[in-house]
Amino acid sequence: MIILKTTELTQSIQVIRRVLSGTILSLRDNQTNEITYIDFAGNITEFSNYTQIDIVWNLLEAHTYDLTLYDTEIEGDVLTASITFRGLIYCTDQDTAANTPISYSEGKIEEHQTENKYKIYE
Repeated sequence: MIILKTTELTQSIQVIRRVLSGTILSLRDNQTNEITYIDFAGNITEFSNYTQIDIVWNLLEAHTYDLTLYDTEIEGDVLTASITFRGLIYCTDQDTAANTPISYSEGKIEEHQTENKYKIYE
């Protein structure tokens, strides 16, 4: 899940696309079911194993969005293309600095010892 804020500044997301072409993405608001198409050409940076997209996202607080990247450009009102990435965006203005992965220390893990015996029938 990608977490973004409600700001009018540029925000970055990193994605691993199936195909490194296409400049159209769609955002579907899960609460209102509205779909917005965005052309992000010129706002991408290709790295060796992922793509970074830097654009201004117009998002609403506490809404979730289905993010879909397509391998095409918009031609008229029709968008028929293969999908290169799907993801989920959650918009919140809460502090996300505490959202770090859970880690453990090697010295603090204890293995439970037992004397249980069991038989395997083949």
